[in-house]
Amino acid sequence: MDCADVRAALLRGERPEGAEAAAHLSTCAACMTLVESPGLVRALAEEPRRAAPDVEGLLARTLASVDGERGTAATMRALATPVRIGLALLVAVAVPLVVLAVTPRPDLGIVPPGRFALDVVLYAGPAIAALAVALWPMQRTVSARTRGLVAFTCVLAAACVAALPPLHRHSGVPDDAFAMRALACFLFGTIAAVPAFAILRVLAREGRSVGTKAGVLGLAAALSGSAAVFLHCPITMPGHLWAGHFVVLVPAAIWALVHARGRV
Repeated sequence: MDCADVRAALLRGERPEGAEAAAHLSTCAACMTLVESPGLVRALAEEPRRAAPDVEGLLARTLASVDGERGTAATMRALATPVRIGLALLVAVAVPLVVLAVTPRPDLGIVPPGRFALDVVLYAGPAIAALAVALWPMQRTVSARTRGLVAFTCVLAAACVAALPPLHRHSGVPDDAFAMRALACFLFGTIAAVPAFAILRVLAREGRSVGTKAGVLGLAAALSGSAAVFLHCPITMPGHLWAGHFVVLVPAAIWALVHARGRV
């Protein structure tokens, strides 16, 4: 007698008897638990069985999605994961560096180096994590909880930059120019985020729907744009940072919400 025989007998309402049953029960704690807990056996019998997954259908849809990709997108998504992450990171870092080289903030000479480095790290660290999660191989699925944690970290890091004390006290915004300066920085950062977003969107192996990766994908690009405007704008007042720099994340969040209905 084996475990299947014991369960079959219990489901028929019979208690396993005989030498073979006794021998098996003496060595199988699981079956002994079932014998001593008839309520558990009934609960297992009444539990609805889940429908078998449509593996063939899933495979067919996946192959169709892959076959439907053509041109540059197919070529870039076929690259190895380290190459795709490296390429995305290169673009995400290149945009702020180009801004720093072409239109740097004019107060770099009086900015405390340690505090400046802290702000840069707050932008860069979560962005790198988000890039890796957004481009992670599909066969090594990252949990939705991990993606949510990384997305939250991106938002928290940008909020920290805006909430920290000003870098210095030598830059303010006249009240009559506050809205215009904030709008200008928002547009500057959003436009600067576009290259990273475009590259990420092409490299993400999720077909036309990026699903729950949308949050980290969009926020990774948004942090690149926020870093770019941070390296360009000399205004250090928290009100301006919230209204002009932090809000660069808003379009990414909206895009993520719209696309979050895709596959997990």
